[in-house]
Amino acid sequence: MTIDPNGLLSYEKFESDLFNQNEYYELCSIYDNDNNIEFIVKDDIGNINIIKRTNNFTLPEFEKINDTLKKKTLK
Repeated sequence: MTIDPNGLLSYEKFESDLFNQNEYYELCSIYDNDNNIEFIVKDDIGNINIIKRTNNFTLPEFEKINDTLKKKTLK
């Protein structure tokens, strides 16, 4: 998947060949080292970011939810 600066997404199917096989194996081996890896992102200059699964979840407007729950508990 490619994301252009204007937000346009484009997808392509990976076709392995002799020139990119090592890169493919390198990226796949990242998953072998940690079971919590959700996916990886590689930018146009070669930086690799690893997105991991955690036990933490974010809630939108958590302070508002907390206030509502407190009010319900006090009644």
